[in-house]
Amino acid sequence: GVEFRVWAPRQERLAVRVGRGSVWEEQPMRRDGEGFVARVASAGHGTRYGYVLADGRVAIPAGSRIIGAVTMVERGGKIKD
Repeated sequence: GVEFRVWAPRQERLAVRVGRGSVWEEQPMRRDGEGFVARVASAGHGTRYGYVLADGRVAIPAGSRIIGAVTMVERGGKIKD
């Protein structure tokens, strides 16, 4: 699995969406200080991902494919409102 961490102090809620092929799974993230965290058991090497914002838009970071990481950390304005 993979632990996703996102710094998003202005978001009320956030979810992570992970997928392989045409199958996508969405999991709510829990608030952790000014950011959010979620552990996704089904995510692993090569999994595509994006973040579902409070207003329903999906933010897909550049190069959003897991490459051998166990913790994904997004910082520096990747998630904005």
